[in-house]
Amino acid sequence: MLSDHELKNMMNEVMKLAGEDFEIIRGAERRSVKGARNTQKSTHRKYVQFYPGTDVKAGDILIRQVSGEEWLVTEIDHQTIQGKLLSVNAFYETRFERERQPAPSVSYTFHNSSNIIAGSQTSATMNINIGEIEKMIEENGGADKEELLALVMAIKEAFEKQDTISKGSLARFSEMLERHSWIMGSLVQLLGSAAIQFFIR
Repeated sequence: MLSDHELKNMMNEVMKLAGEDFEIIRGAERRSVKGARNTQKSTHRKYVQFYPGTDVKAGDILIRQVSGEEWLVTEIDHQTIQGKLLSVNAFYETRFERERQPAPSVSYTFHNSSNIIAGSQTSATMNINIGEIEKMIEENGGADKEELLALVMAIKEAFEKQDTISKGSLARFSEMLERHSWIMGSLVQLLGSAAIQFFIR
């Protein structure tokens, strides 16, 4: 089995051949360390190999001193040989790799008499059944059933047009909403954060 001294010598050889100066930035803290660039054969992911005990973690920024390149640490792995720690490996992404990743988007799909999709992306889809809230209005709306249904239809129409509703356009519903505050909770529950815009604009 390799001794600690032999493992340290192995890392010293790695640093002698491929080592260079890096700066690790974490908030206001900046530290200079020695590291060696490498690539994981199985995944082709790039990482910087540091001596055991180096304080580096996901979210840190690495600056390559020789070129000024800035990399974001995305994952930390510990490389071992015969059960002993050889190095701390910091996998990273370049600024270009981060910027080319598409931003997450949300698409809302409504199920009722007609299907509505607000937004053109489908990376996250929220299925909402407007029929449920219409049923609640029938059961709890009393004399305001028609006005409550009109409110739901106004919101529904806004999604159909991929538009927003101004605060003024809902003013006529204000008194009715005070009498039936439960519907606001139901709308937020069904529509998620998208419903909030209808009450704060």
